[in-house]
Amino acid sequence: MNDLTDPVAADPTEPVDEAAALRPRAYAGQCEMCGAKGEFVGTSLGARESFPCPTCRATLRYREQAGAILTHFGRGRFSFFTRFVRFPECQTLAILEAAIRGPFTRYLKGHPGYVQSYLFEDVPPGESRDGVVCQNLEAMTFADESFDLVITSDVMEHVADVGKVVAEVARVLKPGGAHVFSIPLKFPLRDHSQARARLVGGEIEHLMEPRYHRSGTDTPSLVFTDFGRDLVDLHARHGLRATFHRSHPFVKRLVHSAAVIAVRP
Repeated sequence: MNDLTDPVAADPTEPVDEAAALRPRAYAGQCEMCGAKGEFVGTSLGARESFPCPTCRATLRYREQAGAILTHFGRGRFSFFTRFVRFPECQTLAILEAAIRGPFTRYLKGHPGYVQSYLFEDVPPGESRDGVVCQNLEAMTFADESFDLVITSDVMEHVADVGKVVAEVARVLKPGGAHVFSIPLKFPLRDHSQARARLVGGEIEHLMEPRYHRSGTDTPSLVFTDFGRDLVDLHARHGLRATFHRSHPFVKRLVHSAAVIAVRP
């Protein structure tokens, strides 16, 4: 695990055409998500969305998150997530995931402490649709110290006020708990996060050319923030210690993929 200020992670390199560099790449390994062994093949989608598991199809960003969870909670006993979920180390955890689909939702279904959330526009906060509870991450309805683990996958860049989300996550995490999340990152990181858009009086004001990703419901979702090094300071102000987790030395040269784990001491 590397600190966000790790000089290796931040060392300037020559510009890399990541898509072109990944296409011919492959490596043999084991999936941190399902444990399958095989060949992980690069694609033109970039490192984060590349190297899918040949069995469960989890891409690099999900597998980095699984590795971060195993490192923090598994304490060296587990090499892949689907094994971890069957043991007391996981079964006793209270887990919140802000997603309606993805590999974690698939493998955590039926977990006794698992809560799945999504921000539905037509469902009141705290109420559920099809087993998924409506939550605004900037103002969650959960009690203080409700969860051991919070998982968000490419969500943080889409919230209007990242500071409010970090404060809320810090509030609902138990001591020793962690928020494990993925966000688009490009190294070397800029010193300061850059706002691409903001809310002013309830209206969106674009500060840069609008960028959209696909949401969990396959609708366009606006990117509000491109993150920089001050992500560490933002977490520290709310009592969380943020670090990188990268478990794939083969792709470390491209340094465009890492999970972030923010721990409440």
